[in-house]
Amino acid sequence: MEDPSSEEKQSLASVELVLDLCFKEAYPDHVLSFLIRRVKEGKVLPLLCCRKLTFVEKQPPYPIMEKILQKVQLHRVQEVEIKRIKEPLNPARIVPYLGQMVHLNRLHLSEIITDPQNSQTLHEMHSVFIQPISQFLRLNQLQHIHLDSVYFLHGHLGKVLRYLDTRLQTLCITNCLLLDLDLIHLSLCPGTSHLRSLDLSRVILSDIDPDGLRILLSTAWASLEYLDLSWCRISDSQLTAILPALSLCSRLQHFRFYRNPVTSAGLESRLRQMLPPPKSTLLVLPIPLDCYRDF
Repeated sequence: MEDPSSEEKQSLASVELVLDLCFKEAYPDHVLSFLIRRVKEGKVLPLLCCRKLTFVEKQPPYPIMEKILQKVQLHRVQEVEIKRIKEPLNPARIVPYLGQMVHLNRLHLSEIITDPQNSQTLHEMHSVFIQPISQFLRLNQLQHIHLDSVYFLHGHLGKVLRYLDTRLQTLCITNCLLLDLDLIHLSLCPGTSHLRSLDLSRVILSDIDPDGLRILLSTAWASLEYLDLSWCRISDSQLTAILPALSLCSRLQHFRFYRNPVTSAGLESRLRQMLPPPKSTLLVLPIPLDCYRDF
């Protein structure tokens, strides 16, 4: 509509587009390009019914993104993904909208910061993300949380999880830096007591007291079906510490434990105590260290 009449404007305003929307300034898709162009030209936008919203890297200028988000029926959004965010200001602009997504079921945060050694940037991320995070962790439909390469969680996981009011089914915390205290808070969080899937792959646990993980497994043993502890650098002694809780997980179907520095004797003796789980369908184990030659 190059020069729509008032009647045509009214008709377009009643149109509802059903789609997944990705906010990305570099190389936007056809839908986002269409919406941005209409905002710049001062034209009417249709209503947007989105099941999933994705925010990638640098978003379009905020005044434009705000006008588009105002046309999104936020109460119908079920999944949000925020990834590769480098500027602390960007999350601060996104978070207020999350509190309106009352049916949000899945939340993905990945690569929120690229330099975990930059303390100033970590502090900025903490102030814009962790403090207002209570707006969406109180949503009673949230059941799946995926956190990958989210370095500002280091030492602050308890501050995030204390707002969690729902029973999670899936919790993925991968490639993150955690402290002993973080795992303890994780094990004591009411929202993790009925987990079906727990993924802690690439979280280095070699210097962390295994009690936090042991308590977490002891809490979720009745419901846990999927467990990934690969690339965690778990030693024989740590495996021994979590084994009693791991042996309780009678519903465990998938267990990934590869890339952990355990010995063949330690692995065999421990597997004899916990296998075979009655419903197991997949078991991925490491090659024990003493099986390597010239290593």
